Amino acid sequence: MTNRIFASKEDAKEFLYSKFGKDESFDVCIKDVYVKKLPVLCVYISGLVDGSTLTDQLAPLYFDSDDNGQIPAEDINDDTYFDNTFNFYGKSEPKDKEEFLLGVLSGQVGFVTLHGFAYLLELRNYPGRQPEEPDNEKVIRGSRDGFAENIMINTALIRRRIRSPELRFEMHKITSNGRTDVAIAYIKDIVNDQHLKWVKQRIEEIKHDGLTMADKTLEEWIFKQKFHPVPFVRYSERPDIVAAHLLEGHIAIIVDTSPSVILLPITIFHLMQHAEEYRQSALVGSTVRLLRYSAIILSLTLMPIWYLLATHEEYLPEALDFIGAKEESNIPLLLQVFIADLGLEYLRIAAIHTPTPLSTAMGLVAGVIIGQIAIDVGL
Repeated sequence: MTNRIFASKEDAKEFLYSKFGKDESFDVCIKDVYVKKLPVLCVYISGLVDGSTLTDQLAPLYFDSDDNGQIPAEDINDDTYFDNTFNFYGKSEPKDKEEFLLGVLSGQVGFVTLHGFAYLLELRNYPGRQPEEPDNEKVIRGSRDGFAENIMINTALIRRRIRSPELRFEMHKITSNGRTDVAIAYIKDIVNDQHLKWVKQRIEEIKHDGLTMADKTLEEWIFKQKFHPVPFVRYSERPDIVAAHLLEGHIAIIVDTSPSVILLPITIFHLMQHAEEYRQSALVGSTVRLLRYSAIILSLTLMPIWYLLATHEEYLPEALDFIGAKEESNIPLLLQVFIADLGLEYLRIAAIHTPTPLSTAMGLVAGVIIGQIAIDVGL
């Protein structure tokens, strides 16, 4: 038995006018039509609906409101008539007015029959780009797909990699005005229940108009980290990275309209991982990771150490006495080769982690600098 959420079709029209206004939004379509000669009210958002599918699927049943072939009112039992004649694969029945309104705002097509029975048809087609490799997480070997701004595409990319019935995607609609879709992804038998409970509680406590900045706004509401220098979450735009973290017991938070997925809980070592390491052998992958750790340490300590040795030469060890412009000295050839190879490896790692437009310019500048140094030292 279908729920009757409106008193009549006209009552539904007045409800929609009170929410959307009458002819105040050009993309909101509210009109009277006939489906199988049954008078119904049709409502949808034109920019969120697949227009070609709407036309193809509904054309045999869809008549304009000026059609004079409607069935007699005394023969109408719209609860069963509409339900039986409109056999559509994505049909659902909202439980109340708010669920009906939210379905329309999400891109579904709403129908209300003469006596107030409501239906929602799944014809959503969100505007957005197709999955492509993210600029910030490029790999030499591996998949080239990445998350998009559509939450349905993102969940499908994860589900494709983890074909387990224990994989859960819990949908939450948060904020008062925006009603943003947020999905919490986890594997039931692996996730830490206390962590999961804490994340759900923090999300339910959010009181805000909307998540205009999507995942970053959500992170600020969950952790309230303020001026903490180290991030509490990891962001990723690659479905293989998210799938690997889920299999390790992590929690993923997917926000609609954002291609970045939040991963938690994490440590500082998770922030220094890269997908390329797992495409190599254990020896090569471990070497690359150690190089990354050393590069991070050098980036933090090299400049102050250089300044200290430049201003206080008495602290310079004898083994490093060749550093500086005091006099000509011979640097061991093996040390030269090692330093050059180490520098090239650092440049390669930096290029992988740098977005495409910037990495091209950085590689060009680095090549010029290395070439000039080679000329100056007589290589």
